[in-house]
Amino acid sequence: IRKPYYAMFKIVMNNDFDELVNLNKENIELNADIFIRVDESKFHNINNLRECNLIVSDTYKIRLEQLPIDKQDIDTIEIERIGHAGVRISSQELVNEVRKAVIKIVATGAKINLFLTTSTLNTYQIIKECFMQADRDKMELEIFQQDTTTRDKKFKDKETIFEVFRNLKRNAGDYIGRAILECLEDDLTRGEVIEIRDYYPRADIWEKREILKIVHKKISSGENRPFLKDIKSHSFDIFERCLAVTKNDKKKYKKISAIVKQ
Repeated sequence: IRKPYYAMFKIVMNNDFDELVNLNKENIELNADIFIRVDESKFHNINNLRECNLIVSDTYKIRLEQLPIDKQDIDTIEIERIGHAGVRISSQELVNEVRKAVIKIVATGAKINLFLTTSTLNTYQIIKECFMQADRDKMELEIFQQDTTTRDKKFKDKETIFEVFRNLKRNAGDYIGRAILECLEDDLTRGEVIEIRDYYPRADIWEKREILKIVHKKISSGENRPFLKDIKSHSFDIFERCLAVTKNDKKKYKKISAIVKQ
């Protein structure tokens, strides 16, 4: 599951698959040579904190200037692995420090802005041991993705994620596209939703179901009617057909049900 972090979080936290691959321990013999540094000097442990950055520098160091400008001067807990930069090392100590930080931030009521450069196994362990074990009803989490296509490798949010979706290869793996769309779902503009809707004929079955959810939420039923009517006419997937139901269809079904009951 060596995929974008937000996709990994969606897949693991939703328990979408019984088995995940590429979760082997890496270079554990190097743990004796590393040190985990925790910096809480910019963290104010107070109630009703609005948001807090959690920076986890594992394989590579994350610099403050790589964060979005509006996130650079807010409360921050920074966790950094010292030693063997650029090498993937499976580290339970790193995971333990992240868990402690998550507990502290959640206790303040703050939204967590998460910035990571962690290996696949460390990321998986962080999700399972830190975020799935936390009080998820009280936790608000936003995962920022590093733009590795630029020289400064800055972290961005929706724009970077949307660009990843646009450039997603068809052989990227089942469900990856849907996981990315789920991350975008609440922050899309009308124009972006239309762009995603136009992608529908090329989408896989998982992506199609998520696209239909997004379209229902963001575009009026009247504007959607021709698009949804076409799906009901040509799709053989029962879930797609159910998701393509319009408000008018629901009214018709209610009238038919009422007549049948009489």
